[in-house]
Parts: sequence; C-alpha cells; structure tokens
Amino acid sequence: MTDVVLTIVTLAAGCLVCFAGYKFFRLSLALVGAALGFVAGVLLMNYLASSGVAIPDIARLIIIGVFTVGFGIGAFALYMKALILVSTLACGYWFYSDYSGMLPEDLVANKLVLLAVGLAAGALLGVLVYYAQKWSICLLTSLLGARILSSVLSPLLWARFLSGDAARSFEETVLGGNFTGDYVLTAALVTVALAGAGLAVQLKSSRK
Repeated sequence: MTDVVLTIVTLAAGCLVCFAGYKFFRLSLALVGAALGFVAGVLLMNYLASSGVAIPDIARLIIIGVFTVGFGIGAFALYMKALILVSTLACGYWFYSDYSGMLPEDLVANKLVLLAVGLAAGALLGVLVYYAQKWSICLLTSLLGARILSSVLSPLLWARFLSGDAARSFEETVLGGNFTGDYVLTAALVTVALAGAGLAVQLKSSRK
C-alpha cells in the first residue's frame, strides 16, 4: 500500500513540475527539494545499515520523512536563494545515479568526473533560471519533472514491455561495452520525450 501511495504522489508531483513548473515555480522547487530530501534520507539509512547500525523500520520512515519535509520546506521558504543549490544537487545526482553504470567499475575518477559534469550542468541551469527567468524556468522544471516521472515510468515500461535479451543487447550496443544495468537508455529516452512535451506545454500556456 505504501508503494502505491508513493508512486501516485511521485507521478502527481512529476506532472505538476514537468507541465506546470512555470506557473507554480515556487511549489515546483519545493517538490524537487522534497525529492532530494527523500533521496538524502534513503542514502543515509542505507549507509547506516551497511555500517551495521540497526534502525527500526518506524525510525527509518520518520527520519526519511523528516529529510523529505525539511528539504521541501527549506526550498519553499528560501525560494530563489535555494534555486541554484537545488538545481545543482538534482542534476548532479541525476547524472551520477543514471549514467555511472556505463563506466568501468574500476574507474572511480571517471564517476567523479560524471558527478562533476552533472553538478556543473545543474549550476548552469540554476544560474540561467535565476537571471533569465521564463524560458529557463520552463526548461529546468520540464527536465526535473520529466526525471521524476521517468523514475516511475521507465522501470514499469522496461519490466512490462522491454525486458529481455534483445532489449538489453540493444542498450549495450548503443551505450557501449562498459554498460551495466537495465533501462538506462530507456530512462533517458523517456526523460527527453517527457521534457520536450513539458517544455512545449509550458511555453504555450505561459503565453496566455
């Protein structure tokens, strides 16, 4: 039941950010901040678990909830002051989590380079939004909203329609021999398609 509720909430938040981010930019920023808080809480819990620290399930939920709500409220309250930081962290995590699997496991430096590229791209987008406003707000929110939606839709699409040796072989062919993992290419294509649709909808609706 919890997974279903979380999926519905994620899809709703992703749709709002992707297709109405310009109209509801402050709320969109808060939702992306909440998503970052959720990820930060999960990563902390995973780190503590791997270190041998036993944490009851209810305590895990409370801590993750505090991170999620805290980051969301912080992003909403600070608004434009939090913009560049939220954009930088979101894009940095996105690049590293999605595409580090394409690199050889022993090349840690390359993964750090990939993280640096994501952070730099996020910082650039944040600066553009801060100064250029309208078109860059539409671009940033459509990208981040599409990524949120893709995190739910891509695994479902892969599991129900694309999983199997043929699909995996196609992704390996496109991404190269260092590729490890499933649906990286699928997630990228879904994200690009949704971001394009979200950007078009936002630019059209913002002219009214």
